[in-house]
This record gives sequence, structure tokens and C-alpha cells, in this order.
Amino acid sequence: MFESTKAILPELILVITTFYLTLRSASGRAKRGSLYIEALIGAICALVCLFLFSEKYYGFKAFYSTIELDKTAFFFRMIFISLAIFVIVMTAKSTEISDYLFGENLVLVFSITTGMCFVASSIDLLMIYFSLEWISLSSYLLTGFIAHKRSSSEAGMKYTLFGGIASAVMLFGMSWLFGVTGTLKLDEIPAAFAASHSIMMMFSLVLILVGFAFKVAAVPLHFWVPDVYQAASTPITTLFSIGPKAAGFAVLIRVFYYSFYNSEETALLMESLKPGLEIVFQFFAAFTMTAGNLLALRQENIKRMLAYSSISHAGFLLMGVAAMSDKGIQALYFYIFIYLLMNGGAFFVVNLIINRWGAENISDYEGLGWRGGSQSMIAVAMSVFLFSLAGLPPFGGFIGKWFIFAAAVEKHMYALVVVGLVNIVIALYYYARILRAMYLVQTVSPRTEIRLKINEGFFMGALSLSLIYYGIFFPPFMGYLKTIIP
Repeated sequence: MFESTKAILPELILVITTFYLTLRSASGRAKRGSLYIEALIGAICALVCLFLFSEKYYGFKAFYSTIELDKTAFFFRMIFISLAIFVIVMTAKSTEISDYLFGENLVLVFSITTGMCFVASSIDLLMIYFSLEWISLSSYLLTGFIAHKRSSSEAGMKYTLFGGIASAVMLFGMSWLFGVTGTLKLDEIPAAFAASHSIMMMFSLVLILVGFAFKVAAVPLHFWVPDVYQAASTPITTLFSIGPKAAGFAVLIRVFYYSFYNSEETALLMESLKPGLEIVFQFFAAFTMTAGNLLALRQENIKRMLAYSSISHAGFLLMGVAAMSDKGIQALYFYIFIYLLMNGGAFFVVNLIINRWGAENISDYEGLGWRGGSQSMIAVAMSVFLFSLAGLPPFGGFIGKWFIFAAAVEKHMYALVVVGLVNIVIALYYYARILRAMYLVQTVSPRTEIRLKINEGFFMGALSLSLIYYGIFFPPFMGYLKTIIP
């Protein structure tokens, strides 16, 4: 047990920091600046420990084989803790989060991050459910966190109700699967599945898939996303748009690809089930990217538009799942990493504009590129993020989509590839609306000049340059991702 505790040292640091911040906030004497520094130190310590000690525990199964600390788990834990650091930086000067609730906000951010880290390494159905609910309960609270904002309370209630139903369906499927197989371990289920294949077992997998589809915001289980993203504070929207979605895909791959599709025990059985399973994921991918893009076309609120954009990107990620191959999973991992950079960068700019101008409509960006100084730099950075989201070269988003499409073509999913290409064209239109506002529309409304602070300029520049770097020098990173696939 002691060895298991040492193996999850990064998560332990996150938990300790969570309790520490809870006590500091409850005292009523903690200042916003000190809480921010303490939270940042805790998250950075967790990330440093992850890099220092994870290699020692590769392949180690902890806590009675409920979690496995393999290379895949390391990759996702690195993404989640890095995302937490990024979100903490965004909350520092956020005008949407009051000083009174700042500590509680950080506590819930750490809580979600811890849950996501456990999801990434879970190999037990009960642990998967526990970790997903850990994320969900914290997310419900964060959505309705802005007490004076009615839409925040409404979105929190909607998210709680729909999320509770999705979780209940998923838990019902897991309990049914346990009843049929007699085990909760993902590495033991395939053998039981092959030995006692039944309609009941297939139905349980469908119920589990419904729950996962809600977590990744796949159509038709996407309806909570725009209201939640618009109502939550922008730093929290950034967290929601990347973290829980990536966690959902991490567990989706573990359950449906590593445990069933790519398992030796179920190889013969899956030969007959492959076509049907691939069609299901192709359906989810095509409808998710199409619905997300079409609904984004007429949005005026930029947070709401990026919410629908995130739905469409979930569709592209589902293309990688639909391919059901090592290349498809490799492409999916690359896309998730690039999505962290480009979507996080776009929300970083949105957060800057809201903090300075209190504006979140596309029309509020009119003339931003011609205002000079820091504002022109912000417009350039936003252009890089939007070009990458649209999938244009030479940015990382283009390479991500390229590998996703290549994996689909290799599996002869030509119809899905055509749908994906059409959706890229559709997405270009609404991303171009923001570019048009920044560079092609002259504004007459006076605005306070935005002066970037050093840390803001650093993060914005680092994200922009990273997208260019991974759009050109991607082979080494793709080579690394190939090594983390079991």
C-alpha cells in the first residue's frame, strides 16, 4: 500500500494542496494574491514530481490493480496538470471571479484535476466511475459558481440534471457488465466477454458508451455545452473545454480499444463486431462535427461560438476512435495535445478581453488588429489560434487533422473523410468572422487601451510559437506518442 501511495505522488500533492487551500479559504484571512501563488506552487510541484518519478513506476498497478501507471496515463496526467497551471494563471486577475470566492474556485479546480488524473490511469470500472463522478460533481459546482449571474445558476442546474442522468445510465451499464462477467477489471473483462458473449453484455456496453458520449459532448448528447460554457467564468470554461473532454477520450480508449477491440482474448469475436462498432463511432463523429459547426455559424457570443466549435472538434477526435487502429489512437493523442494549445490560447485571449473590456461578443473585437501596441499583438496571437483551430498550415491543428484523416483513409472510411473536409470549410467561415472583425472592420467605439503584462505576453507567445513549432517539427513528438500505445 505504501508503494502504491508513492506511485501516485503527483495526485497526492494535488489532494494536499486542495485541503490546504480549503483551510486557507475558510480562515477568511487569505488574500487573493497569496492564494494564487500557493496554488501555482502546488500545481507546479505536482508536475515536477510527475516528470521525476513516473518512469520508475511505468507499468505499476496500484491499489489492488484499480489503476495502472503506464505511459498513456503519464501523457494524460501531464496534460491535465499543465492545464490546471494554465487555468490558475488565467484566474489570477479574472474579473468574473470575486475575491470572496477565489479560494473556493481554486479548490474545485484542483479537485477536478485530481479526478482527471485518476481517470487517466483507471483500469477498474468502479474506479473509472468514481473518478468521472469526482470530475462531474466539481464541474457542477463550478458552473453555478457566479452567484450574481442568473444564467450561471440555470446552466449549473441543467448540467447537474443531465449529467446525473448520463451517469446513472453509465453506472447501470457498468453494473450489468459486472453481473455478466463477474469482474470489474478491464484486463479481465475481455476473457469473460469472449466466453459468455450475449445480447445483455452488448447492451451494457451501449449504455456505457452513452455515458462516455455525454462526457465528450458527442451529438446528440451535446446540448449542455453552450449554456455551461457561456455561463461559467472564462478560466473555468477553458478547463471544461479541454480537461473533461480529454479525460472522456482517455477512458473511452481504455475501455473500447485497449480492453475489447485490441485484445487477444476477444480477437475472434471482434472480427464479427468490428463493422458495427466502427459504424457507430463514424455516426457519432460525422453528426458531432457537423452539428457543432452548423450551430456555431450564427453565434454572436464568442464563448458560445467556441463552445460549438469544441463540439465539432470532439467529432474530429471521434474520427480517430472510429479508425480503431494504433495510427488512429496516435493521431487522437496528438490532436488532444494540440487542442490544449490552440483552444487554450483562444480562450486566453477571450479572458484578456473580458477582463479589460467586459466584452464577449464577436462585434467587440472590431478593429482590434489596428489599435496598435499590445492590442495588435493580441490580434496576431488570436489569428494563430483560429488558423490552427480551422486546420490551416503551417500550424499544429493542420497536422492533427492530417493524421486523423490519414488514419480514417487507411481504414477506407472515405465518406467520413469527405464529411470532415466539408466541415473544415464550414468552420473556416465562423472563424473568419472573428478575423474579419479584428482586421476588416473599422470601429468607432472607444476602448481602454490594453497593456499586456509580462506573464500574459509570455503565455500568449509561448502558445502561438508552440503551434507553429508542432506544425513544422512534429515527427519527434509523433514518434513519442507511438511509444505510449500499449
